[in-house]
Amino acid sequence: MEQILGDLDELRLLGADTVVLDPYHGDPEETRRPHTAWRALTEVAAHRRTTA
Repeated sequence: MEQILGDLDELRLLGADTVVLDPYHGDPEETRRPHTAWRALTEVAAHRRTTA
């Protein structure tokens, strides 16, 4: 998670105001468990809201 948050900070410093996070890694079985990806995306969004 720290890597993702650090990367988002760097992208913001480079001028990015929008970043698309795609949690799909190419395994169709992942789509059967979307809660795992949503949990990670929710954690990133929550952290960005508290630090923005």
